[in-house]
Amino acid sequence: MPDEDAPADVGRDIGRIVRVATEVIAPVTLVTALLYFFGRKQITFFFEYFGVDVSSLGLTTTDYLYLAQDGLLIPLAVVATGVLVALWVRGGSRAGGARPDVDRWIVRVAGPVGAVLTLFGLVQAFRPRTGLADWVPSWVAPLCLAGGVLLLGLAVRRRRAVRRRDDKSWVPPSQTARLAEWGAMFALVAVALFWAVADYSAAVGYARAEEFADGLPKDSSVVVRSTVDLQIFGPGVTAAACPSGPDGFRYRYDGLVLMAASGGQYVLIPRAWSAEDAGVVSVPATDDVRLDHLSPSPDGEARQGPTAEPGGAC
Repeated sequence: MPDEDAPADVGRDIGRIVRVATEVIAPVTLVTALLYFFGRKQITFFFEYFGVDVSSLGLTTTDYLYLAQDGLLIPLAVVATGVLVALWVRGGSRAGGARPDVDRWIVRVAGPVGAVLTLFGLVQAFRPRTGLADWVPSWVAPLCLAGGVLLLGLAVRRRRAVRRRDDKSWVPPSQTARLAEWGAMFALVAVALFWAVADYSAAVGYARAEEFADGLPKDSSVVVRSTVDLQIFGPGVTAAACPSGPDGFRYRYDGLVLMAASGGQYVLIPRAWSAEDAGVVSVPATDDVRLDHLSPSPDGEARQGPTAEPGGAC
């Protein structure tokens, strides 16, 4: 009787699933869509920290694709490392005879652990944060779901191997049933990993926002010059009406840091920003507005620009 758990059969089953997936979804399209999703997830939570709705910023697809690398770097590194370790361990092992005792031990341990992890992940999917402490990252639950499904799959395969050896009359599942099983496992693990990386990207967005807010006093600032009064206010922001010159930029605003320049606007934040008494402002990126970029001073104080006098005068 053929062994349905033989490595060759498993490899063929997985190969069929992969071929179906690649035929249905073009790899380049899938990667681009994932990068866009994770990039938008990260930047959404970054600006949410400052109370800004990201949909109002008009960010481009390129912005999201560029920012996605920050939220995907560590997950991709972890997955790649895990794959390499698994391949190296597998490549360095020797093929041995049947080990019923090992198979039974795997079934007894992997089955219950996998069931608990899978149940926990599913509960979190329908009731987020249930039973989780505040210090536990939200991406732990989907990783538990993915790991639990894999452990259950391992336990089922080993259980079938034990039955095949102990019961000669046992008939293994058909090829169609095996393909359906592998397809369901692939879908669950893929969804769980997608969920985990999405939550991780959101956490990265918040972490980067906190770092940005903490570094505002020492960040490079900008001087906003405009031909019209932009009515920019905020803690530490100084405004001045300059004498009309040949360039026409009469109004000047100091004490601001550039957050983003996209969608035809400049997104600015006061250097003295705080969640209690400051907000984020955006001004149109037109010929009537000019930004003068200033490097931070060694003591962290805002520079007033090469033509400015103390107090923000022109």
